[in-house]
Amino acid sequence: MGPSAPGDARNCQDHVLIRRLSSLWELADVEKVALLDELAPAKSVRRGEDVVSEGSESSSVSVILGGVACRYHMLGDGQRQIVAFLLPGDIVDLFSSVVDVHDHAVSALSHCKVAHIPQNSFDRLMTSYPNLGFAIWRYCLSEFSVLQSWLSNMRRRSAAQRLAHVFCEQFMRLESVGLAERGKPVELQMVQSDLADATGMSSVHVNRTLQYLRHRGLIGRDPALLQILDWAGLRELADFDPTYLHLRRAGEFSRPDSMRAQIHGLQSDRESGFSRPVPGGPVQTDRSTEPERRTPTAPNAKLRAIGPTDA
Repeated sequence: MGPSAPGDARNCQDHVLIRRLSSLWELADVEKVALLDELAPAKSVRRGEDVVSEGSESSSVSVILGGVACRYHMLGDGQRQIVAFLLPGDIVDLFSSVVDVHDHAVSALSHCKVAHIPQNSFDRLMTSYPNLGFAIWRYCLSEFSVLQSWLSNMRRRSAAQRLAHVFCEQFMRLESVGLAERGKPVELQMVQSDLADATGMSSVHVNRTLQYLRHRGLIGRDPALLQILDWAGLRELADFDPTYLHLRRAGEFSRPDSMRAQIHGLQSDRESGFSRPVPGGPVQTDRSTEPERRTPTAPNAKLRAIGPTDA
């Protein structure tokens, strides 16, 4: 059910799920192979179709392999509130084993490829491979941190800053799995109404804000593409500090000796018949390698319509 050559770790490294988890924590080859061996063949999901429906039950863990999806709530007045964008490599319903029904829905914003891992198989992987379990803990941490950042973005930033922050975040997440490169445009795969529902603005306000960002020379004019023309300028406007994404750089989050000892201890305990939970404590990192922190200096730019609508 897994990759074309399950025993070949080189094939595993090219898989977007492995790239996503490896962007957060170092995985061993045996862990990559074991994870992908449990992944069922991908299925197509059309734009607008739910990957997960609110109130539904689930017996599997779903992974986005291609396209863009979103977590959302439908409010009582029929409005949609998007609470997260899900990109290739993201895990959709990680908590299926501990919830009775889903309290939100996940919808495809573009044509998506989605694969599933049976819940019992996923639970077995977490028990058998403690280091893989720790990588999942780091994934949960990054998802929680993104949610916190979105709350700040919605309440404490101007319209221009909100969109700039969303664009910076999406680009860095795509870059971390090899799907974006500085200086090159990437397919946006979401429309203005999606951006509006994610930022608490109207579609008209989003349109005017996009025009403002284009007029400042920060993004390109093609509405189907995310083309960042001035990365430093867009990041400064958004007051964007990528630390909250918890992405590892080359060697930054290599397993310290203390963590290796903990993981080895878990494996030894399992062999002797005693099992302890996967460690989830903070990771000690070299602060000198973390992204530079910026002092908030973002201008409170005033929005205005510039020329005819072009987005």
